Amino acid sequence: MKRFSVCFIVVFLLMFMGMVTSAQAISFMDGRINMSGFLKNETAFNVGHDHDYMKIENTFQVETEYLVNDRFSLFFIIREFYDSAFDANNRYEKNRKRLCRTRGTDWLREFYLDYYSPDLDIRIGKQQVVWGRADGIKIMDAVCPTDQREYFLDNYADSRIPRWMLKVEYSPTLNGTLQFLFIPDFETDFLAPPGSPFTYRANELKGDLIEGLNSLSRIPGVNYSFTEIRDKPGQSFENSSFGLRWLDILPNGFEYTLNYLHGYGTTGGKINIYNFAPPPFLGAPPQGDWVLKFKYHQTELLGFTFTKAITSGALRGLSIRGEFAYIHNNFNGYETPDKLGGIARVDNYKYVIGLDKYFWTDWLFSFQFIQLNTDRDSEHGQRLLFGATKAHLDQVDTFCTLKVATDFMHERIKPECLIMCGDDNDWRIAPRINYELRDYFNISFGAHLFWGRRDQLLGEFRDNDEVYLEIKYGF
Repeated sequence: MKRFSVCFIVVFLLMFMGMVTSAQAISFMDGRINMSGFLKNETAFNVGHDHDYMKIENTFQVETEYLVNDRFSLFFIIREFYDSAFDANNRYEKNRKRLCRTRGTDWLREFYLDYYSPDLDIRIGKQQVVWGRADGIKIMDAVCPTDQREYFLDNYADSRIPRWMLKVEYSPTLNGTLQFLFIPDFETDFLAPPGSPFTYRANELKGDLIEGLNSLSRIPGVNYSFTEIRDKPGQSFENSSFGLRWLDILPNGFEYTLNYLHGYGTTGGKINIYNFAPPPFLGAPPQGDWVLKFKYHQTELLGFTFTKAITSGALRGLSIRGEFAYIHNNFNGYETPDKLGGIARVDNYKYVIGLDKYFWTDWLFSFQFIQLNTDRDSEHGQRLLFGATKAHLDQVDTFCTLKVATDFMHERIKPECLIMCGDDNDWRIAPRINYELRDYFNISFGAHLFWGRRDQLLGEFRDNDEVYLEIKYGF
């Protein structure tokens, strides 16, 4: 408790200094080297169940750009964070080392070299590539995995996991651009382990299974073990991913992209049970070595996006946008009466249609209709499992979202609210107000509220309602 209190006070004092000093980006060598960054504290408190801290995260980030000449530039981001909630809350103690601070080499957030020319741009290094921009859910934003330690509540730019890759963009026409991606780096989504604030129900069940096997193993003569293996593809040319995107803007203002991505999926798994002995007593699971093996498979994504603003007629001012993704050769968990589980080959497609319009000059209303479809096979069709909760998977899941946003005081105060609901009556409501006290000093506060059955995507976090305060000082 003492450690997180000291960290919070130090960061808060540094940010408070920003209220009485003028901050600006730092430049060297006649503007060829530019540095900027921020200090940020995010504190979230659970109001729904535990009445405890969900997050006390202090972040320090520095961005540096070096303009070598008119054609080349070097850019990198260094980011470190420490989440003191894992010191303040004893329930998270076993995962403190994994989640309380920056992992491994993730302190190097981005690092790439840019080459510019009138028709050809090349970027090589650790970077983010964004293909889709749907609110509250990812449809085409599939190039970079996601850090889901906080579900999808964090800003996508912060939760996206950058990858080492080569990006080439060639413009053969005035409004058309062909993008090519070569990605030798394999990364997976990061899911919160059991006992974390936003652990998926499936991971909680896995944790309960491990604890149960360990408890039985303490009985004399009873033999259980549990092993988790992640069979990741090796870093080689054959195992690399690659992608293509064609972006074009037609004369009538219709903007579209055609997308293709080939590579390894970020999830997958199969449970093997090696039985060395029968159950020790009636109702107990078979004894032996329980192995959870994650096997990653190559998948293909084909998709497109579009945006069209209507500039005349009764619908003037309305923007229509959409994203569609088809994932071939995907794999999904299943359950059968005579098996604990396994994985089946499936195809998925998902799409979103969005309508955006401003009313009364500066009130934005943004509506989305989202559907997620799983093409089941005949063998396992009625027993496919939803990966996040291990409940039976619906063939079609439908969600709707509504985002309302505006601003006051010359854009100094920006309130917004995102409402998301599913066809199984699960909900998420996320109001937020951002107040820009000075050009480099922001205070935001808001909430994340959940409702629904515990085996649904949003309902599983029904005990995780939180309010939060964010203080950010930029320089």
